[in-house]
Amino acid sequence: MATKKQKKSYIHAVGRRKTAVARVRLFEGKAEILVNNTPISKYWPGKTLENIYLEPLRTTNTNTKYTATVRVIGSGPRGQIG
Repeated sequence: MATKKQKKSYIHAVGRRKTAVARVRLFEGKAEILVNNTPISKYWPGKTLENIYLEPLRTTNTNTKYTATVRVIGSGPRGQIG
């Protein structure tokens, strides 16, 4: 008996700043956010950068409800995180 693959549902968005372009998929669930297939805490290390990338989730009180995958190109680390 063949089983059907479950389709993951997510919200997709594109963000741009300076010369950086980020494509984000927001999923329900609690897992570490990945940026270019790297855990976000290693891609942008340090407490200051953590506060920047977690601010939208904390503001909306959804930091334990959602996770994301991000593909970002262009600019430098500061332009990308913005």
